[in-house]
Amino acid sequence: MTTFLPASLDHLDALRRLISVARYSYKNIGDEDLRLIIEKGVVMLAYDGPALWGALGIGLEDRPTTLPSDALNRGSVNVAAFMPGFWPGEWIPLLLDEVVQRFPENSLPLQIASYGPANWMERGLTSAGFEIEAQIVSMALDKLRQPAFIPQSLAPAPEPAQLRAATPEDLPAVAVLDAQVFEPLWHFGHSHLLELLWRGQIQLAILDEAIVGYSALLNNSRSEAQLARLAVATGLQGKGIGRQLLADAIENCRKLGYRRLALNTQLSNLRSQKLYTSFGFRQFGEKISVLTKNFY
Repeated sequence: MTTFLPASLDHLDALRRLISVARYSYKNIGDEDLRLIIEKGVVMLAYDGPALWGALGIGLEDRPTTLPSDALNRGSVNVAAFMPGFWPGEWIPLLLDEVVQRFPENSLPLQIASYGPANWMERGLTSAGFEIEAQIVSMALDKLRQPAFIPQSLAPAPEPAQLRAATPEDLPAVAVLDAQVFEPLWHFGHSHLLELLWRGQIQLAILDEAIVGYSALLNNSRSEAQLARLAVATGLQGKGIGRQLLADAIENCRKLGYRRLALNTQLSNLRSQKLYTSFGFRQFGEKISVLTKNFY
């Protein structure tokens, strides 16, 4: 007989074991964060008698103060694991129903997202009512020791803005800019930006003493960096600031000894793809789906 049970910290070791041995296993957080999603989110376990065979974990995000007032609260699918004989397409909808019943009242209305799930998980989430919100393409610039290619016809006037490294004190203003540029699903609030600053480097574009754009670089490996963010204030796009930030990021990667700079962008964002392609970036790998479902 199948029984569902909300996970507590007493189940932490059992959940870790399930994730490590399951036939279908997905986890987009570190082991140390499993404790946090049990405490802050909802993790539902599925048992057949004493045997744990399935789990679904939803992390609930603290709402960024810069998220627009009409935007839904946000959460994400952090964990899904199923032993052989338990097909996710059948069981994800049932586990999700159990999870939804335990959402805190103050978490609603809520949008749950899943970024780049495995094929089996995408089918399971689709059967639970998730829809593809966007598709993401990966691009990379290889052989960073070579000069960046910028067609003369696209070259902007030099130095349209002043560039400098961000400090923690800059981040509230950067978060406001980010909310103006990106849709709520993609918005980086103060805590996201602080993590970027801790893990990598954020470069600001300054015009008339105001922050009008920024880029963020992360370390993927000894040879590869990740352009995690590139944003320019809406009213100033098309004036060369984005191109200036991108050229600066490429130069920083060269100085740090990276051989490759990778990034992700939405398939529908043709303007950004045109910019990246003009510098020599090329697509690689398969498109990644982002699925969402709203709860009220």
